[in-house]
Amino acid sequence: MGVPKYFLGVEMATHPDGVFFHQNTYVKEILNVAAMTNCNPMPTPLPQRIEDLDPRLFPEPTYFWSLAGKLQYLTITRPDIQYAVNLICQIMHAPTMADFCLLKRILRYLKGTQHLGLHIRKDSNLSLLAYCDSD
Repeated sequence: MGVPKYFLGVEMATHPDGVFFHQNTYVKEILNVAAMTNCNPMPTPLPQRIEDLDPRLFPEPTYFWSLAGKLQYLTITRPDIQYAVNLICQIMHAPTMADFCLLKRILRYLKGTQHLGLHIRKDSNLSLLAYCDSD
């Protein structure tokens, strides 16, 4: 069957030093669904200060939930957005217009960083380390 290139939305590019996992096509699909293919990119996924500027409820919560779910799947290869997506997912029960602005900020960040992913190198140590606080 050959070297894998695409599996469940995750693209794999092999190179002599290892493998690069990315979801460029999936990012483009998310931006297309959100009608943000031509948006201006942002340098960070979240602003420095999060202010609840518009407390009105978002009129289409299912649309918000759908985009948040797509972003959650994207965190497989994009650990740089995990905190921001986690923050969005914590407020999914009643999203406001301000929350939707945060979600759009993540999408604008993705627009400028579509090329990012995970590099797994042959010579790297893939040991799993975990820490636990006894409290």
